[in-house]
This record gives sequence, C-alpha cells and structure tokens, in this order.
Amino acid sequence: MKISKPYLYRNIMLKKKLLFLFLVFSISLFAFPVFGAELAWLGRPIVDRVNDLTLYILKITGGIFLLMFIIGGIYYAVSGSNPDGQNKAKKTVTYAILGLALILISYALMAIIDQILVQP
Repeated sequence: MKISKPYLYRNIMLKKKLLFLFLVFSISLFAFPVFGAELAWLGRPIVDRVNDLTLYILKITGGIFLLMFIIGGIYYAVSGSNPDGQNKAKKTVTYAILGLALILISYALMAIIDQILVQP
C-alpha cells in the first residue's frame, strides 16, 4: 500500500502543530507557579486586577518574543547558503521585533491611560 505525498505532508504538519501546542502547554505549566502570586485577586479593586493582568500578559508575550527570536536565529543558522531559508529567518526575526514593539507600545498606552483615568 502506497501512501500519497499530500497525506504524508499533512500528517507531518499535524505532528509539528501538536508538538508546538504540547511545548507551549508544558511551558505554561511551569510558568503558572511563578505568576501564581500575582493572580491572588480576591478582595482587591478592579484597577489592580487589570494592572496585574496586563503585567501577566506582558510577561507571556515577552516569552513568546524571545522564543520566536531564537527560532529565527536557528532558522538563519541552519539555512546556510539557502536564500529562501535566510529570507524566512529574517522575516521571523523581523516579525518578532515588530511584535515586541507592538507589545511595548500597548503597555505604554495602558500606563498612560492608567495615569490619566485612575491616578488623581
């Protein structure tokens, strides 16, 4: 019985996606005890809850940035003299940096809104 190439490709891509989801889930399990102290929200004002959630999301997205930056570096190192691989690596690093810039801008906007609306 011969298996078609598109089936094998879909099977490999599915395995890669499942491995990625498993790794993200595993990393998040290790992260929760570290961030658990920040998530003790009972009896606190809503402003403090939003600030804690913002910092939590900032830490998670910063970790994702670092992971994507490392993956882009690995792509670049592995690509050798392959121009397509180098372009893929450059795009990965570029999008990771743009994502970090977006994260920092959104955090700055949240801090400005907090100063204007919450602080007297």
